[in-house]
Amino acid sequence: MSDDLGMAHALVSTVNLEGRDVAEAEKILNEQVVPAIKQVPGFQRGVWLRSADGKTGMGIAVFESEQHAQSALEGMPAMRPAGAPPITSSEIYAVTGLAL
Repeated sequence: MSDDLGMAHALVSTVNLEGRDVAEAEKILNEQVVPAIKQVPGFQRGVWLRSADGKTGMGIAVFESEQHAQSALEGMPAMRPAGAPPITSSEIYAVTGLAL
């Protein structure tokens, strides 16, 4: 699929939070992960979620283009803090709708 320079793309990642201290995981997220992702070229917005049972987390970071999202995915291992929960999946999606 070729990159549509006018179409935003999202990097959607899921993490395993089982057995993790919620407060510590959120501290890593808010003090390290979020500031790092905000510095990635093409970043537009992001939202991070935790399941009701506390076992799974999800991050959705929207970038200006598919190329920017792909670069973020490729750079993720280098920018992740050592204590961050393990990623169980990461995929890139075209943004087809947005409500603010």
